[in-house]
Amino acid sequence: MTELNASTNSDYDLSSSIDDGQGLRQGLTSYGDAHFSLSLRKVFIKAAGYSDDALSRPVIGIINTHSGFNPCHAQVPQLIEAVKRDVMLSGGLPIDFPTISLHKSFSTPTSMFLRNLMSMDTEEMIRAQPLDACVMIGGCDKTVPAQLMGGISSNKPVLPLVAGPMMPGSNKGVRIGACTDCRSNWAAFRAGAVDIEDISSVNEELAPTAGTCGVMGTASTMACITAALGMMPLQGASAPAVSAARLRVAEQTGKNAVAASLIKEKSRPQTVLSRESFLNAMIVLQAIGGSTNAVVHLMAIINRHPDVAGTMTLDTFDQIGRTTPLLVDLKPSGANYMTDFHNAGGMAALLTALRPLLHFDAKTVTGKTLGEELDSACFTPFPYTYEIIRPLEQPLYPHSALAVVMGNLAPNGAILKAAASKDRRLLIHSGPAVVFENTVDMAKRIDDPHLDVTERSVLVLKGVGPIGNPGMPEAGVIPIPRKLAAQGVQDMLRISDGRMSGTAGGTIILHVSPESAVAESVFGVVEDGDMIDFNLETRSLNPICWGSTCIYFILTYRILQRLCFSSSTLLVATITFTMSDEKQTHDPEAVQELPSPVDGKNVVSEKILQHSNDADDAMKAFAAVGEVIELDEETNKRLLRKIDWNIMPLLCVVYMLNFLDKTCISYASVMGLKKDLGLHGQQYSWLGSMFYFGYLIWEYPTNRLLQRLPLGKYSSFNVIAWGVTLTCFSTVASFQGALAVRFFLGLFEAAVTPGFALFTSQWYTAKEQGLRTGIWFSFNGWAQILGGLVAYGIARGTDAHEASIEPWKIVFLVTGLLTVVVGILFYFFMPDNQLNARFLTPDERLLAVERVRINQQGIGNKHFKMYQVKEALTDPLAWMFFFYALIADLPNGGLTNFFSLLIESFGYTAEQSLLYGTPAGAVEVVSLIACGWLGDRVGSRLLVSTSCLWLSILGVLLIVCLPDTMNVGKLIGYYLTGSAATCFVALLSLISSNVAGYTKKTTVAAMYLIGYCVGNIIGPQTFQAKDAPKYVPAEVTIIVCWGIAAFLVYAIYFYCRYQNKLKAQIRSQPGYVKLENQEFLDLTDKENPEFIYTL
Repeated sequence: MTELNASTNSDYDLSSSIDDGQGLRQGLTSYGDAHFSLSLRKVFIKAAGYSDDALSRPVIGIINTHSGFNPCHAQVPQLIEAVKRDVMLSGGLPIDFPTISLHKSFSTPTSMFLRNLMSMDTEEMIRAQPLDACVMIGGCDKTVPAQLMGGISSNKPVLPLVAGPMMPGSNKGVRIGACTDCRSNWAAFRAGAVDIEDISSVNEELAPTAGTCGVMGTASTMACITAALGMMPLQGASAPAVSAARLRVAEQTGKNAVAASLIKEKSRPQTVLSRESFLNAMIVLQAIGGSTNAVVHLMAIINRHPDVAGTMTLDTFDQIGRTTPLLVDLKPSGANYMTDFHNAGGMAALLTALRPLLHFDAKTVTGKTLGEELDSACFTPFPYTYEIIRPLEQPLYPHSALAVVMGNLAPNGAILKAAASKDRRLLIHSGPAVVFENTVDMAKRIDDPHLDVTERSVLVLKGVGPIGNPGMPEAGVIPIPRKLAAQGVQDMLRISDGRMSGTAGGTIILHVSPESAVAESVFGVVEDGDMIDFNLETRSLNPICWGSTCIYFILTYRILQRLCFSSSTLLVATITFTMSDEKQTHDPEAVQELPSPVDGKNVVSEKILQHSNDADDAMKAFAAVGEVIELDEETNKRLLRKIDWNIMPLLCVVYMLNFLDKTCISYASVMGLKKDLGLHGQQYSWLGSMFYFGYLIWEYPTNRLLQRLPLGKYSSFNVIAWGVTLTCFSTVASFQGALAVRFFLGLFEAAVTPGFALFTSQWYTAKEQGLRTGIWFSFNGWAQILGGLVAYGIARGTDAHEASIEPWKIVFLVTGLLTVVVGILFYFFMPDNQLNARFLTPDERLLAVERVRINQQGIGNKHFKMYQVKEALTDPLAWMFFFYALIADLPNGGLTNFFSLLIESFGYTAEQSLLYGTPAGAVEVVSLIACGWLGDRVGSRLLVSTSCLWLSILGVLLIVCLPDTMNVGKLIGYYLTGSAATCFVALLSLISSNVAGYTKKTTVAAMYLIGYCVGNIIGPQTFQAKDAPKYVPAEVTIIVCWGIAAFLVYAIYFYCRYQNKLKAQIRSQPGYVKLENQEFLDLTDKENPEFIYTL
């Protein structure tokens, strides 16, 4: 009593400092006066009836995770009393306090989502309160790892105490228990082998008592691991929740807590736990065939320890697995229950069997080593022990009960519980993938009788990783499709980036990393039908080849777009809202009367709601009419013919002049231009490049003007202006003057190609655009034919009649004046859009708009939209367009300006080069029209057009490789290069059909043609004067560029296919709705789920 009084009086001795060592004196609340803080603390705690004697003792905290929503922890109040009993007997003061309590079946979206929150709660409560040691009562799944994580971070002596497993139940004389039998009985019910009455009666007995699942699920796995770490008594891992043994474990934990508080520095978890402790935990995990979730939890626990964090990886788990057999015969890997494990000797029996593998010098929380703890248990095996816990030499499974799988589909690893496979043949298996993009997709299709699936298929579930589905749900146990379950199929190879319950079984690969939601994830781009190969022995999970087409190549292109911009994020970002039941009319204000988010009946992209207030001109036209426009097939055909006859001739003639204007300089080069202007060195090459400098500088501004101004009028202005500029070339007398004219010529011609792409998308459906673009672009070829013939005629005529003007000047005068005349005709006859087309009647104008509704693009919007510019600049498709134009037009820039000189190098005269160049134009015409027609016919413009690119490469190879004596062969090679334009035209037509949003379309067109300009600027510079006359380095450059360009086309093809699949998934979502006249809201291709990319 004297000592007590002295201690109590010292609390009020202002002349002495208060040590921060033990009991209530530690961690005082900050009031600026430590003595006052301690006094105030005692004031409030005494309100609970504590005496100074009690308050002078070591304070042992007890975490209370009892909850009415956590039946696993129903016995926690009894455990608290048992702990308190021995704490007080040992001289300590027990004080319990609550933290978060998690039960997996009562936590949404999943208890894993809350594990770290519970860990933070545990850590901060232990750290904040005056505890000398803390008993952490947990049990259900995530509670134990959360408490270990928080306890290690707080670094006060902590002693876990688990609730213990439940007892098994019985149904019709058969033992059953949660939760492996929950799953097997449910699978039988799905297969029709069990009726409703049976499943209901089973439901009564699966969890007959309080406690955690009675099999080797996550809860029991974590209990065994905790004992292996030396953090709780060995018997504490398995004693049943409702047994007297469990209460005695609680008493022992209370006693150990007081002992730990007296040697606090030696009992801190960061002191007790070491690398060897965690190695022991991994060995036990493999030997018990524990839950795959334990890998996730154990890595999180390890990385809370500052001395061990980062030193152990998935490879560590796998290496231990290769040398550790499965010894414990418990469900789901075996046949028995946790009560059987306990009755067979529990952890003492298991550690005895594992003695050659374990690190017995690892410390425990009691101060002893693990070996000393096992020796003090004095366990001797008996016959029943070997029925449940096999000896090392007679394992249940030889090694790697849990395996880490790598490979192209899981470069960062994945986890498989091989011991729980129900069909060991699947551990080496190849089969076609059946892919579910998320759990909603799986729920919708898994039992569809028309699902294309066999027992050989590989079921793939995406979107359930920690990023794609926060909480990483236990959805990895993809159910066997009902039609296969009814045939007796019990297991299939299943792969996901999610988790599965530790109580589940099957050949299931989990935790695939990088998960599908990550941009660089290969797993994320797996599609239906992809062949997947799995081999447990080699730990490999890979795609395999289809005949001559390697899936690795395909996957590489699928992943390109994800590395640049995750379009799925844009598409899947949706909000919910209620639609009015009343039918909307074509009211001008109806566009703004959008549904509001209320109850989730329907789903529409948030982007659509955000950007739908600025609709297309077509919407205004329909609003003015106020009635539904119907278009029959016969009327559509008649209208198409009328449009073709009035639009296509104008586009074709102007585009022929557009090419002819650029190539005039090539004809002039062999007609005296170089001599008359005194060109030398690279000056001629710079004349070729300067045209594209003007084109480049003005390309984006002119695209904005194409959007902002009347399309037909602004286009005609540019045609007339470049005609006048071309005519002025006949007056130049110096290199500097020629440079200036070429610059302005490029500036005015910059509007032609993007403008014609807009005309095509405005007037024609996506299926019609490929052929039409090919037709008007093919007039480049006609220009080469006509230009060559005209130039040849002028050259011969001036030679024969000694004209007073140089022949090259006549070329510029004729073509320039002709262009001016055509530009004037274009002004009067080319409409800005369907709504002011004079060759259509008022009714036909609306029908002409209606026929392109299917494009999901409308006919034009004059408002600049910055978000569409940003989308264009972050769209991988736009950049693939740009880089194709840049690379593919390096050859074009050279050939356009040097083809006459190149033909001369084959051994022909200057006049012959003008004439012999014309067949290349014919090749271009035929290839463009044929590929445009065939591409639209087979539905693949890209793949069809690429064949011509390879043909062009063959042509250049002939030029390079054939000897000079075979000049005819070289000439044929040059003619083959005429087909190179097909891919450029195919992509140009795709800008018309595959880019929506008027601002975005003009931006992408500008990017494409900027790439075209840069390529054409660089191209002539590859034809160096020192390499004349054959220019072999330039020819090699052409081969390389076209080869790269071909692969870029393939990338665009696979990207568009993938985007179409994403959009199909959005449209298939439950409750998805399409707004009325959504086609005319000027939405971009990415934000409109109805938009389908043309291939």
